[in-house]
Amino acid sequence: MKFRGHVHRSLDAKGRLLLPPEWRDMILAKVPDGNLVLTLYENCVIGITPAQWAELERVFEKIKAPTKQMRDLQRKLFGGFEEIGIDKQGRIQIPTHLRKSGKLEREVVLLGVGNRF
Repeated sequence: MKFRGHVHRSLDAKGRLLLPPEWRDMILAKVPDGNLVLTLYENCVIGITPAQWAELERVFEKIKAPTKQMRDLQRKLFGGFEEIGIDKQGRIQIPTHLRKSGKLEREVVLLGVGNRF
């Protein structure tokens, strides 16, 4: 699954975001229940699949003596964790704490960055 390109979108009053149809279809082909993990990374909200999240957890578990920088990254990633679903209209609900931390207001840009957006 490769996310590419960018698209401008608006959050609705409830903090929902319409995914591009091609991204939604790609996600649903890989994750039939439509669940995604949203979290914080480099002051942005990112979206990945639950399987990608599980792999990320395995990587962190293997680190025997993490540096302060690695611990800070782990705190942000794990602290921001939210598992959400894609609704029937192809929207995702971005939780309030992620909208605030990611500085998401009304207008947002979705960026495809390979295996995440």
